Amino acid sequence: MYQSAPMLDCSFRYRGLPDQDLITAFGSILRIQLEKKGTTNRVKEDAFAVLIEALQNALKHGASADAPGYQLPICHWELDDTPGPTEYDLSIVVRNDINADQARGLELLWLKYLSMDMSERNHYYRELRRSTQISSDGNAGLGLLEIARRATGGLQFQIRKRHAHIYRYSLSVTVTITTDTV
Repeated sequence: MYQSAPMLDCSFRYRGLPDQDLITAFGSILRIQLEKKGTTNRVKEDAFAVLIEALQNALKHGASADAPGYQLPICHWELDDTPGPTEYDLSIVVRNDINADQARGLELLWLKYLSMDMSERNHYYRELRRSTQISSDGNAGLGLLEIARRATGGLQFQIRKRHAHIYRYSLSVTVTITTDTV
């Protein structure tokens, strides 16, 4: 009989939790769980680095804690606790006040980006930076693109558009970290 895997569900909200505390708490949980699973150091550090960078980017570009309608968790992490290789799903919701055209452009950018291999991604990313089509100011997708660009084979990215309308856009990226075990 099939039984669903137990999940460790960690959701953090903007309100009431300082940025650095959020990063520290999330990082501590990930380290503990990776150690429990006997994950190799290389994969452990890769996973931790991606998590921290993703959190920092999401916090940098997210809406204010006091903004109405922004009470969804910024990050949602599920741990597959079954024996063998482990999969960690980290969903990062990045919200930004951008117009509908920018939202559509960001979605198209992601779809194109995810269809490329690593060398194509690196080239495409450099071209976008050179042409200033993406920048670190006001672009919710830049840090996530950078994470994906440097991702190893153990990291897989899925993109889900939560909603896009005239002033606000919510982008949810699920990072699946598949670890090897000792």
